[in-house]
Amino acid sequence: MLLETTTLEFGEFLLDQKEKTLLRNGERLPINPKTFQLLVTLLEERGHLIEKERLMKTLWPDSFVEDANLAFTVSLLRKTLGDDPQNPRFIETVPRRGYRFIGQTVQAKTSSENDRAAEASSSPGHHRRIVLTAVPVIALIALFGAGFVWLTGDVRPAGQPRMSPVARTSIGNVTNAVVTPDGRQIVFSRKDGAGEALWRTEIASGEQVQLVPAQAAEYTGLSVSPKNDFAYFSIFAANNAVATLARVPLAGGPVEPLSDVAADVSVTFSPDGGKIAFTENLSSVNETYLKTANADGSNQRTIVTTKASDRDFPIFRASPAAWSPDGTTIAVAIRESDENGFSYKILLVDPESGAQSEVVGERWNEVVNISWLSDTDLVLIDSEPGSASRNLWRVSTETGKRTKVSHERAGFDWLSTSGGKIYTVQKKIHSGLFVADFAGSSRSLRSKQIYAEANSIETVAWNKNGQILFNSGESGKNEVWRIDPDGTAPQQITFDSGLSGTFAVSPLDDSLVFSANKERRKVLFSTDAAGQNFKQLTDGTSDLNPSITADGNTVVFQRGTMKPTLWSANLNAGQPASQVTGYYAQNPEYSPDGNLISFHFMDYGDKEPKWKLGLIDSATRRLVNKLDFPAPIANRETSWDPQAGLVTMSFQAGNGAGILLMNPLTGEYFTIKDIGSGAITSLAWSIDGRSLVYAQKHETTDVVELTAAY
Repeated sequence: MLLETTTLEFGEFLLDQKEKTLLRNGERLPINPKTFQLLVTLLEERGHLIEKERLMKTLWPDSFVEDANLAFTVSLLRKTLGDDPQNPRFIETVPRRGYRFIGQTVQAKTSSENDRAAEASSSPGHHRRIVLTAVPVIALIALFGAGFVWLTGDVRPAGQPRMSPVARTSIGNVTNAVVTPDGRQIVFSRKDGAGEALWRTEIASGEQVQLVPAQAAEYTGLSVSPKNDFAYFSIFAANNAVATLARVPLAGGPVEPLSDVAADVSVTFSPDGGKIAFTENLSSVNETYLKTANADGSNQRTIVTTKASDRDFPIFRASPAAWSPDGTTIAVAIRESDENGFSYKILLVDPESGAQSEVVGERWNEVVNISWLSDTDLVLIDSEPGSASRNLWRVSTETGKRTKVSHERAGFDWLSTSGGKIYTVQKKIHSGLFVADFAGSSRSLRSKQIYAEANSIETVAWNKNGQILFNSGESGKNEVWRIDPDGTAPQQITFDSGLSGTFAVSPLDDSLVFSANKERRKVLFSTDAAGQNFKQLTDGTSDLNPSITADGNTVVFQRGTMKPTLWSANLNAGQPASQVTGYYAQNPEYSPDGNLISFHFMDYGDKEPKWKLGLIDSATRRLVNKLDFPAPIANRETSWDPQAGLVTMSFQAGNGAGILLMNPLTGEYFTIKDIGSGAITSLAWSIDGRSLVYAQKHETTDVVELTAAY
């Protein structure tokens, strides 16, 4: 059995399980955590057969996966070792049963043994061993940074405190949470049936009480009044473009709508509970606001106005503002754009005069959650550049000094504080790829899982050869990968691409167009089918969600996130992009013949503004049709069925996923429900229209309390 503190040599390789590194001839090899875990497992039982079922339970203990996922991971390990499956040196395949490690191994000295040997001798051999065992630690820190973590640990600067999560719920489907100001209770929303319900739990006893029954809605903001008497919430329901604020007594009672407040965020309270502050958006004039009001929503007053083209406040699924404990300051996150891109900073606003200052220091990547930890310190959640990881930071409002207080691979969502303690929703993700044959007459899908990983797969597509492309974080970076539809022959396509959004595949030649980070901007790049010959296509600050015409000449895309519009660019002419829409629109998708563009937009022409499906003539750029969604659509992606001409979208009904297929000209539709648990994050039809691939994400989300440990 391979001991935790030992290293093991086989051939030209040296594995250090304690430092989680693999070296070949003294040089560190890139290897992702899952592949490393497989190698360790095989080495533990070297010379003995390990059954497939046991390997899959070891590698994916909390997920149901198929054999293809194991075969994929074994393939990655063989590539790392340069091992030929037909003539293996290290890994033998036992058909239909499992795998066996057959290489000769030598147990190397432990790090402590090496240290003692180094003290006893200064011979070149001893020094060489010290270098070999020290290099992995240095390389790991230098390459991945202090924020990178393996599945079972974290890396952080020496002496820095680690904030250890303590679970406060164990139900796995929490969507939003806030601690009461007295620190005794947590109010949280959770998935329930076709929607979400609102609950509270006593921290000391764990007793849970339902406050609001389940409804077909999503809680986009939660907060509790300073007197611990009311829970305030914002909800998104029925494809409404604007959410409204309401409150419910913590002791139980009827919900009271605060209809004058259109808030899609968590409100924050003055210390005495008499006033609330919140951010709001008015798309028609392209402005966002920081407002205050009485606790019942009356007497609204705007204290800061921003032009969304230059500066804007987070206005959806966020807790961007926090009233200071002494009542003199409202801290609020704000995004600013210039010719170099966009970034976030923290404004400090006087609630009476509106006077502004800002917290000094470097700018942030994406801040949408903020809370006061003490009289002078804030805690916030910021996303990691080029990664889906989101961690917590402590920042001084006086000096700007910032300290990372979480180093978890799992992400965090929502944020609140009480008594110097941090409460947040911790999110652990597993994603799977599924290929489905569509049985048209029965309106059902026959799906098979072909791949899984512990990251978020957000984009899938097909190439003209019938292979599937998807984004993956298995290499340690978000990149484009390719895999056969039976789950075999996985291959990484892009390297160091900066991929930060979706990508599209040209039906003409399989070239790629994708959104990537460039300094503080997100712009579109293209590559050839092999992931080579990078070329920048656009120069906006936030260019996303590309779609390419069948002839491969034109790409249409979304520009902006706070008030997105549609733009297009010629892939061959090298000319500047041109604007397609001047109104709020996102996620465009060309029809298979390239004559139409489907997209999602906010329709403010109705009495009650709603999200709708729009259809544009790609030649004239005129709106052809707009349709209501017959199901609540959260994921704004669409894909065209090339055989029937139907626009395909996913929707969520509680923990279950469904697919909506709609004729964009007539509005006729049908749905396929109960497609397993977890949200469908992306879907795409094969070019021949015979198969549908989709990515389904399973999230385990619970409330955790972070307490300092040294």
